[in-house]
Amino acid sequence: MLQDTYLKIKKSIVAIVLNYITDEFPTIIGTGFFVRKDGFVLTNQHVLEKIAEIGKKLGKNTFEEIAKVLYFTNTENGIGVVPLVVARAAKIGWEKPPENYYGESPDIGFLELKDVKDCPILEISDAEIIEGSEVAIAGFPMGTETLKVPGWIHQVGPTLQKGIVGAVLPFPCKTPHAIMLDIMTQGGSSGSPIFDVAYGKVIGILYAGLNDFYQDKNVRYQVPTSLSLAIPNNLIKNALETLNQDKAIISEDKKTPLSDWLKKLNTYPVKPKDGLGMLRLNSKSQKQDKIRQIRHRTML
Repeated sequence: MLQDTYLKIKKSIVAIVLNYITDEFPTIIGTGFFVRKDGFVLTNQHVLEKIAEIGKKLGKNTFEEIAKVLYFTNTENGIGVVPLVVARAAKIGWEKPPENYYGESPDIGFLELKDVKDCPILEISDAEIIEGSEVAIAGFPMGTETLKVPGWIHQVGPTLQKGIVGAVLPFPCKTPHAIMLDIMTQGGSSGSPIFDVAYGKVIGILYAGLNDFYQDKNVRYQVPTSLSLAIPNNLIKNALETLNQDKAIISEDKKTPLSDWLKKLNTYPVKPKDGLGMLRLNSKSQKQDKIRQIRHRTML
């Protein structure tokens, strides 16, 4: 069931990266997913603030200069990694929090893409969130570091994780201010969709993970826990309604359907290498040969 659901979810998830000119895979600073067909990506406000902070240090003033969105598409030759240009960023928050609201302004932000429309959006669930529900999350935990664990890019695309709704905050109700998940997450996962396993509808968006603190002599350090926090569907819908009152900065008639845009681009396909064909039997022992063989089989 999850396998089928994830196939639908995965095509809507994007990586938010720094717009550096480099031969290496760009640095991932957050996750996002399409929520409007005219090219709007939902992510966290703190991801946008990080982009702005980096841009200020570099002397750059627009999001188009600082960041871009990476879309992953299937091609005949493997996965195509497609950079998409950001037109603008939008933050959403309350001028005055609603009465009796427990939390802060929700950590929600949007990126509008410059060139594409007819994007594969994810549906936001209307259902009440139930504690103990089985959910999944997909994004880019640890950012680019996860994709290049051996020192080179050996994974292209998001990582799927599974867990449960551990608590609805402040208590089970129709308008919660947060969701507690039993899923360990790291930086880079911010902005990942949380969806129900059965239907693939989004019940929340990840925005934080809880850390524990340990003391080792004079060094105090953080250790991730398996508890994470997400913004619930009711607040996402509220934010989308606010966004829908604002016009897109670029008219849809000036944008190209995403499927047509991908055909126009010379996408760079990434495909698995033939490990057996690369293997060289020049090691000193059979054990080392086996280690090399395993490494080559897992390389991209």
